[in-house]
Amino acid sequence: MKLLRVLQRLILSWFGADRIRLSPTEGSWLRLHADDVVLIREMLFTVMDRNTMITPKVSRLDFQLRRSDETSEESVLLRVELVGEALDFVSASLTMDGDVIELFEDDPVVISCSTMAENA
Repeated sequence: MKLLRVLQRLILSWFGADRIRLSPTEGSWLRLHADDVVLIREMLFTVMDRNTMITPKVSRLDFQLRRSDETSEESVLLRVELVGEALDFVSASLTMDGDVIELFEDDPVVISCSTMAENA
């Protein structure tokens, strides 16, 4: 009888809870860290550094990237702007060789994730 009550509470709490559901591409910018390899617009990059500026209204993530196919030390800047406490996507741009390329929310594809490898 006690087991039935526990199961009933578990089921009620499951259906009564407000669960957050996100698509796989949602928040992909937030998961990028140093040493991750990322594919953006058919170009491979390695994340060298990550700088974060978070405020209640607008937040910005700046990533220093290096092209994986070049030995050049010239870095590429990936800038992502988010708005609000929910960190809703506003804009993203890739600055390389003096050109600014506007990106979409689902542009980055993480090829290898350093933090996932460490935890495995």
